[in-house]
Amino acid sequence: MPSLLHALARSSPATAWRFRAIASAMALLVGTSVHSATPLPDQTARASSPPGDMPGTSIQPTRLESAGAIHNDHRSLQLVFSPKGDRFAHVHDRGLELWQSQPLKRLTSAPETSGLGIRQVQFNPHGQLNYIDGRKHAWITPDLQRGMGGKADLISPDGRYAVRTGLREGEDGFAPQFYNATSDVYDLQEQRSVCQFPAIGWVTNAAFTADWFAVQLAFTGPQPPKPLALCEMATGRALIMPFGDARTVTPTLDPQGRWLMVHASGSRLLGLSDWQESKLFALPLAESAFAKNPNNEPYPCAELPCGQPASALVATLPKAKPGTSPDGNWLAEWGSDQTIRMHKSPDMQQVATLAHGPYQGNINQSTGGRRAVFSANSRWMGLQAGRQLYRVDLHSNPLRLQELTPPPGEFDLQGVSSDGHYWLVLHSSGPNMRLQGALWHAKP
Repeated sequence: MPSLLHALARSSPATAWRFRAIASAMALLVGTSVHSATPLPDQTARASSPPGDMPGTSIQPTRLESAGAIHNDHRSLQLVFSPKGDRFAHVHDRGLELWQSQPLKRLTSAPETSGLGIRQVQFNPHGQLNYIDGRKHAWITPDLQRGMGGKADLISPDGRYAVRTGLREGEDGFAPQFYNATSDVYDLQEQRSVCQFPAIGWVTNAAFTADWFAVQLAFTGPQPPKPLALCEMATGRALIMPFGDARTVTPTLDPQGRWLMVHASGSRLLGLSDWQESKLFALPLAESAFAKNPNNEPYPCAELPCGQPASALVATLPKAKPGTSPDGNWLAEWGSDQTIRMHKSPDMQQVATLAHGPYQGNINQSTGGRRAVFSANSRWMGLQAGRQLYRVDLHSNPLRLQELTPPPGEFDLQGVSSDGHYWLVLHSSGPNMRLQGALWHAKP
């Protein structure tokens, strides 16, 4: 399959802001699949079966115990492990804190300064905590030094690049390279624009790796198209990929730079007929597949090269945007039949269908949903389905769900450590108690 992707890559083409909502939208979500391979008989469980009796699930649950709770006067919003798991970030409604995992200890805090909230909190591979305070890039170094830079709406996982939107000429050194350029991918190290674009859409739907950035452009009129914009940081190539009359174009990028997955959807016949499609493209994208169009069809092809290389035919490609492990080797998609389907990159073969217990839907507006999280080293995956919690060792063969028994109360899964033993959750142990950050430990 990799050779097929590279062959397709060389072929020619076949033819602002709501900040509080963004803070929760940046959390990892896994889409529901429409197309899926038929599960093997020994991988599928009936909904009526008790969780401990389900094939593919461990019979003896592992007990989770509290390793400490974060008590303060604020409502917890998000928890994020560092790559080593020795630290974690705690985001609350008034700012951010950095904690030591063991023994549990607060190391430093950073109040929000803009009144617009803190979002996109992530550690880079070296342990520096990067985040966005309002619309500015801020950070805490491993030795606990705090800093704040210029305008930013997104930060790349390695912390080198920022996406800036709604720029005016001269703002933070922005010099438009073509008419209507208002957004860019900015190199924070070299302090220069790498790629420039017209107005882009919601960055919550963007995909950002150390090498590529992809996002749907904003509406340019009352009707689509809203094509996909891409930036290859190594070359500075800014590209446009049209997807017909699609209203929504959602990209997923491989962290290793091997592939781009796109899920597009729209409607036809005055909204009477809906359509959707999933496509996989090899990276890097063939330069011969893109060209400027003086007729500006679709916008902005008069300014930036437009095109769409041939895509790979993959029978088991997830129909909706999947959850992706940090190394890009695992993709997870929720099924509508109380399952989660696991795909292996780069050929996207579906390798397992894991059945969890009956799912009753949200317990309340804040907790009890379905969520999948990966450890920083891509060894472990944690799954929440209502009040049920599972762990998957991604190095095991076959893959199995190991059932965990959490402490009483409602919770929202946030992260799992690289050794699979520690779990970050938002926890509420009473009906009227607000969510508080908590660290749980799996007993042997």
